[in-house]
Amino acid sequence: MGRKKEFVATKSFTIGLQELVYLEKVCNEDNIKASKFINGLLRTAMLAALEKEKQKHGPITYCTGCNEYKEFEQKEGEAWTCIVCGDDKTKVIEYMLEK
Repeated sequence: MGRKKEFVATKSFTIGLQELVYLEKVCNEDNIKASKFINGLLRTAMLAALEKEKQKHGPITYCTGCNEYKEFEQKEGEAWTCIVCGDDKTKVIEYMLEK
């Protein structure tokens, strides 16, 4: 048994030449340190990931067509269908939504 591999943040990392030139240009124009710029990029990516997680999705129930739990969608008053195979589970989902 070994130890679990840990993520270690180093103070140096490798980036391409074009990226380095762009980083220098932005830092000089905005008069900021490279670390502040990179932290801003990471923060933006983190917030985008959080928003993606919060997006609403349809009800999830067991799909007999796929033989696993899947998300179902309803298109403008029509039947609830599996987003993968199109299996109709309208009665099951309406029962779930009533509770």
